[in-house]
Amino acid sequence: MSEKEFPFKPERKHIIGHAGVGPVILAIAIGGAGGVVFNWLKMPLAWMLGSCMFTTVAAFCGVRIGMRVRLRQGMIIVLGVLLGSGFSADLVQRQGQWAISLGMVSLMTLTAATL
Repeated sequence: MSEKEFPFKPERKHIIGHAGVGPVILAIAIGGAGGVVFNWLKMPLAWMLGSCMFTTVAAFCGVRIGMRVRLRQGMIIVLGVLLGSGFSADLVQRQGQWAISLGMVSLMTLTAATL
């Protein structure tokens, strides 16, 4: 494929969102507040879901938040280890009880990805 057929060449980004340290610190502060609120409400996965909920709402409201790509990649590793360490033999044995729920989540994910 020549450049005439595909003239746009995307640049590599080092930050997701906005540049600078301020948006990263703001994202961490908003996420921390969300974690505190969800933990106070005794919600499951409080620190993860609270942070996701609060930062998503803030971004939709126009707050300039951002995250450095390297920091994000490191956090994905930490989340993977935390979620993976939650699996046990008991969890695998009880998987049959969740067959309908797991099937519905798979169907919803496939539908959303297709749409």
